[in-house]
Amino acid sequence: MIRATFALGDPGARRRLLVLSVLMVLLSAAVGGLWLHLGLRPLLEEQSTQRLLEQTREAALALRWRGGEPDAAAVAALSEAVQARVTLIGPDGAVRLDSHVPAADLAGLPSHAGRAELRAALDPAGPGWGAAWRRSETLDQEMLYVAVPFAEGALRLSREAAVVHRLLDELRRLLALVTALGVVASVAMTGVASLLNRSDLARIVEQTRRVAEGGDEAAPGPEPAARSISELSANLRQAVHDLAEERNHLEAVLGGMTEGVLALDPELRVTLVNPALRALFDCPEVEEDARLADLPPLAPLGPLAARAAAEGAASGEIEVGAAAQARLLLARVSRREDDDLLVVVHDISTLRRLETIRRDFVANVSHELRTPVSIVRASAEALQDGALADPGFAAQLIDVIQRNSERMGLLINDLLSLSRIEAGAHRLDTQDVDLRGAVEEVMDVLRVRDGAHQIHDEVPPELWVRADPVSLEQVLVNLLENAMKYTPPGGQITLRARAGDPVRIEVADDGPGVPPEHRARIFERFYRVDKGRSRDVGGTGLGLAIVRHLVEVMHGSVGVEANSPHGSVFWVDLPAAAPERSTAEEEPAGTGEGPAG
Repeated sequence: MIRATFALGDPGARRRLLVLSVLMVLLSAAVGGLWLHLGLRPLLEEQSTQRLLEQTREAALALRWRGGEPDAAAVAALSEAVQARVTLIGPDGAVRLDSHVPAADLAGLPSHAGRAELRAALDPAGPGWGAAWRRSETLDQEMLYVAVPFAEGALRLSREAAVVHRLLDELRRLLALVTALGVVASVAMTGVASLLNRSDLARIVEQTRRVAEGGDEAAPGPEPAARSISELSANLRQAVHDLAEERNHLEAVLGGMTEGVLALDPELRVTLVNPALRALFDCPEVEEDARLADLPPLAPLGPLAARAAAEGAASGEIEVGAAAQARLLLARVSRREDDDLLVVVHDISTLRRLETIRRDFVANVSHELRTPVSIVRASAEALQDGALADPGFAAQLIDVIQRNSERMGLLINDLLSLSRIEAGAHRLDTQDVDLRGAVEEVMDVLRVRDGAHQIHDEVPPELWVRADPVSLEQVLVNLLENAMKYTPPGGQITLRARAGDPVRIEVADDGPGVPPEHRARIFERFYRVDKGRSRDVGGTGLGLAIVRHLVEVMHGSVGVEANSPHGSVFWVDLPAAAPERSTAEEEPAGTGEGPAG
């Protein structure tokens, strides 16, 4: 039609066509501008509000998981992570913490009690959050504010509104540019000039097509439309990049948590899982969108998830793993507003084990001290009631008091020694020790203490170990005294050792022995196989526990096994001395460089 009109050369037709084309372009621009203002702007603002609301809820959840009272450092770190201003407001509207305001200036901030987002967030009948668009008095710029309830007050995140307005401005400029181009094109269609602009329009179309198809960014050209398309393409790429960075931040936070986190949709399908949860349940492969019922390792979470879906929240303890390596987990499940479920799992195995150890320790110490304390008190009361008048009876009572006080002293000393070893305060002087010499010194001491038992010394000469001399002697004394306590007079006790790496030292006796079911715990503090008989033979019940800890700090190991035909064999493995030790021992005595011990 245009070509026909031009061919006819009717100026009136060309003018009518020009006016109609310009009116159509202007009408399209007016409709586009109206749509930008009434349609796109509310949509962009709503999307920005929802996006900031999700970040605010995640920030509140992160602060609750962190535990304790939030401080300025935590608020600053959270602001850096979410790239937004973070404000913690009390129930009275006073600002407690603000990532963009120094702590010294907080008192000068006005009360926020009348802010729209605060009123909506703290309204019991409201949706549980509030949002507002307004100019910030502190930053002097248009801001988006979103607040959620937190710790009797509210947690508020704010971000510049310029991001949304900038995109609208870019679209308005692009619309104006396209309108202008449309008018120019309409004018050009009335003459031969349309043929000259055809190649430029073709390039613009090609650039637009490449951007629309996801190809490389359009190359800037001389035309204003080409530049605008290039800018629009860059803005879209930046928006995608920002979304990817936010996702990476979230994944980094979840990956660094020691607590397991699992998110489920209302149909109990997995939407998010962090590495800690996979490790806690020994379930390395957990695919998103998988049903919870189809993941056997996570089956214990099923009843809690079902209860939380019905009641809003549920918690419980779960035991996972084999009996020997079982772990106790505390799982808390909460239902979110969108009916999704959030599962947080803590490993409380160590905490429960420490509680059991502490409870057993207090009970054992109380039990061990009760008898001597009662005897000392009864003897003192007897002396006060007149036993002092009978010299013979008084001497017996004083002897009883002395023996039981010595027993309590030994118990306290052993407890202190064991505590120092466990705390790492026991100082070691590790060196090459002549095992033969150390055994002879121990034997001399024990012959003075006990003449009712014969100890057969079968330790070969020229056998060296890497150990602390004092700790090695204490280990030997404790093992031999333990054997003498449970070996009847005239029984056989043998101390032997054999070379190797490690060097094994054995103390064998022909006493009652240790039943197999007790051997794994015989080196625990206060553990006794026969409590009645153990009390008769005396001792604090800590000797073998001290042996185990001393051997472990000397990088050795300890154990017990049955002796034939009856009795027990307690063994200790210690690292062998360096090979050049055999040449050093041949040096003449008196040089000051001989072996320790």
